[in-house]
Amino acid sequence: MSPDLGLDTDNTDGGSLRAPMNGTVVSLLVKMGTPVSKGDTLLVMEAMKMEHTIDAPADGMVTEFYFQPGDLVDGGADLLAFAGSET
Repeated sequence: MSPDLGLDTDNTDGGSLRAPMNGTVVSLLVKMGTPVSKGDTLLVMEAMKMEHTIDAPADGMVTEFYFQPGDLVDGGADLLAFAGSET
């Protein structure tokens, strides 16, 4: 079994993205409703003195952030709602 690197590879068509581990939200890098491309960084978390980026799984947009900078987040918690674009 491979280690969990916090990559949500099963979530390619939208949905919620989860925190890879317990940590703190550092910054939100996009505005809700703004179109983003697959791989764009949406949010930065800090955990165990390391920064973790949460990237867009597909083209689309963030429809809601569930946490704000400074908030403590449990590992596995949904961080945001993401709607993939229909093409």
